[in-house]
Amino acid sequence: MTSPIVITGMGIISPLGCGVKPVWQRLIAGRSGIGLIDRFDVTEFPIKIAGQVPGMDDPDGAGFDPERVANSKERKKLDLFTLYALAAAQEALQQAG
Repeated sequence: MTSPIVITGMGIISPLGCGVKPVWQRLIAGRSGIGLIDRFDVTEFPIKIAGQVPGMDDPDGAGFDPERVANSKERKKLDLFTLYALAAAQEALQQAG
């Protein structure tokens, strides 16, 4: 006998944006999260494109805001990927109630 699996909440941090609703809207609109790399100098690399999580300058407001996840003191102790995981978990917990 298998145990049932229940999804009670979801959280997304991806190159398409942050949050289940904006990411889903961009997916069904056929948008891509791939673009020119702008986080560091790529002149020495053959590849100039990547999927990057959008920052606060995202025009639709679906960018990643690290201040929503942790205060400045805590952010200094954490890697960016950890902040992404915390933000996604926070959204999932909010959805789950």
